[in-house]
Order: sequence, then C-alpha cells, then structure tokens
Amino acid sequence: MKILTGLVILLLLVAAPVRAQEPTRANFWREDDKVLFWQTNHLSGGQGTCVVKFGFLGSALKEPLENLTLSIRIKNKNGTDLGLAKLVVVEPFGATGAGRYAEATFEGVYKWPNQDDGERSPLCYEGTSLTVESAIGKQSGKIVDLVRFGQLEFTSFQRLQVKVKE
Repeated sequence: MKILTGLVILLLLVAAPVRAQEPTRANFWREDDKVLFWQTNHLSGGQGTCVVKFGFLGSALKEPLENLTLSIRIKNKNGTDLGLAKLVVVEPFGATGAGRYAEATFEGVYKWPNQDDGERSPLCYEGTSLTVESAIGKQSGKIVDLVRFGQLEFTSFQRLQVKVKE
C-alpha cells in the first residue's frame, strides 16, 4: 500500500502543470524605443512562389533578442483571411555593433487555402495585407512580446523610381 501511495504521489508531481513564463517588456535604453522593421525585398520564384524579406533593427535594445518569432495574419485584397504564419528571425540581433541588424524571409502559410496547385502565392499580388499579431523572443533569458507592449514598429520606405535612359 505504501508503494502504491508513493507511486500515486510521484505521478501527481510529475503530471503537475508547469506554468509558462509570462511575457514581459523588452529592455531598451529609453522607455519609448522600439525594434524597427521594414520590407527589404519582395522576391518571385518559379512556379508562382513569392517571398517577402524583412530587416530588423534593434540598436535601441540593451541586450540582443534571440529567436524572435512573429505571428503574421495574411489577408487577400478582398479581406479574406488566408491564415496565420510564422516568421522566425534565426540570428540574435540588437544592442550595439554589427549584430544590431537581422534579416528574415517570410513565405506565408504552407498550403494556401482555396488555391489550386500551380496558382501563384497570395504574396505575389498587390493588395495582400500582413498584420503582425505577436512578436515573441528571448532577451537575457526572459520571454518578451514586442507587440503586446507596443515595442515593434514597421517603417515604410518610399520605393525608388528607376529608369533606363533611352
């Protein structure tokens, strides 16, 4: 009976829920600083594949961010929800020096809804919108959420107009 009671207690301890760490604010040099990100490129590949490249600047961070993962909602030009996809910034970035900048490639969802094989990716079309719903990473071992605390800002750049002289 003692062995059975001990086994039950051990099972309860092992099966006890582990509380997840609650995300906090990232540490910046100034209270109102943010991680900046922008579109650096839009690439079209063969067979209707398109990807979007984003740059991230974390020079205002006190310590680098690791494993920053953005959850991005994709909608077509008609507002139809095409799903939620992840963008992972693999390399740590932030603080000062050359490591303050990182780049990541967004491919969208694995299988686009309501699309036939061979049809172009919605990322290829004008009017497709992306909304970052969360941006979670680690800073000095703590989980941070840049979206939840208003610490991520998209910077839109004017497109260059390039002409070839005739």
